[in-house]
Amino acid sequence: MNRILVVAALCGVFSFPALAQNQPAKPAAVPDSEKLEKSAESLNRMKSALKSVLTRVEEARNEKDVVKLNCVNEKLTQIKGLLKVAEQSDIALHEAIANKDAAAENEFAKIGIARTKVDGLKNDAEQCIGQLAYI
Repeated sequence: MNRILVVAALCGVFSFPALAQNQPAKPAAVPDSEKLEKSAESLNRMKSALKSVLTRVEEARNEKDVVKLNCVNEKLTQIKGLLKVAEQSDIALHEAIANKDAAAENEFAKIGIARTKVDGLKNDAEQCIGQLAYI
């Protein structure tokens, strides 16, 4: 008899509401106005990171440190690409919200992911050490 219960439970014959309660709840939806505010804030933060990394590029050029310049330029190129994606997603977010389209959530998520990656790349650019560090 116990084997039948185990097999039935494994096959999903019985439902266990206690198991469903342990699953994480879905996050509450962010209101559209808040999405637009956070999107603008994220874009501003990414642009600020871009300016910061551009300053690092100039410092490396002035130091004539090729290793550091290559390292920082690599991060700069990636940040530019992510910023472009985020700006396109911001436009798509505005359109989706205006059309009451469900795609707004995806565009908002893209912007958040880009912001996180840009923050990491900015930190990586600050960690670039060059040829002069070894001398």
